Amino acid sequence: HWKEERLPRLGDMIDLAKARGRRIYIENKAVPAAQLLDFVVSKEFLDQCFFWSGNPALQAEMRRIAPEANIKANIFHHGDFASMLAEISPQICEIQVADWEVEAPLCRAHGIRPMLQYFGDDPAVFARIAKWRPEMVNLDRADLLLAAVKATS
Repeated sequence: HWKEERLPRLGDMIDLAKARGRRIYIENKAVPAAQLLDFVVSKEFLDQCFFWSGNPALQAEMRRIAPEANIKANIFHHGDFASMLAEISPQICEIQVADWEVEAPLCRAHGIRPMLQYFGDDPAVFARIAKWRPEMVNLDRADLLLAAVKATS
């Protein structure tokens, strides 16, 4: 029954986000950075999104051609914090649960917004996350985070 469904395109998602006053995250798997940037700029949406790519060359090219772009990076992809700053100078830094208490304050001290990443489902971990009140989260189980937040309120 899904045979007739059409996947939304990036332009559709940008239009929807703009209509609702929302921001979005754009993960670039393989599009040339200049092509993606030109498209987002043509939609007048550059300041309403942030970019990430698991491809270091795409990340570096995006930063090179668009110093004003909001880019998310991960310290562990660069070896250490100083290397991440030198290579990408991100606005957002994704941090694993085990590293949050050390890396989040480091990011904040440098004007980088920390984003906690956890794809597990352990209620004890969600209880820790709820106590931290991270600025941003990347997770699979929003229901477990909501339950943990309600339990700490």
